[in-house]
This record gives sequence, structure tokens and C-alpha cells, in this order.
Amino acid sequence: MDFAPSTRAHDKTPRYHFWDFESDGPYSHTLSLLAGQIIEVEVLETTFDPETFVTWKTSWTISRSSWGQHN
Repeated sequence: MDFAPSTRAHDKTPRYHFWDFESDGPYSHTLSLLAGQIIEVEVLETTFDPETFVTWKTSWTISRSSWGQHN
């Protein structure tokens, strides 16, 4: 969902932050990976409506001008 340094890791190398739908944790569902840890990304033909997913105050590193109030 974003590309930025991790706020939790000691190594501040920018990384990709994905939503982990399989996470069992009650607090964080963010999976942060360095570029070298990503083997493949598959782009699906489905649509995504951020209004149905993003329920928190955002502070994206990369602008999302088409995301309305979630930019």
C-alpha cells in the first residue's frame, strides 16, 4: 500500500508495505518487505475502492490523488 522507511525497524531502508490479509494479529496487519524480499507481484483485474477498506487516518508517503479523503 506504500513505499517508505519502516517506522518500526531499526534499518530505515525504504520498503514496500502491504496489507497482510492472512495475519492473525489483533493490531497490525502490515507486512513490510525490502525490495529484495519480493519474488513476484501479481496485478489483478479486480477494482479496489479505498472507501470500503481504509478506515484510519492516513499519512501516505506516495500521494493517492484519486483516493479522495484517503489521500
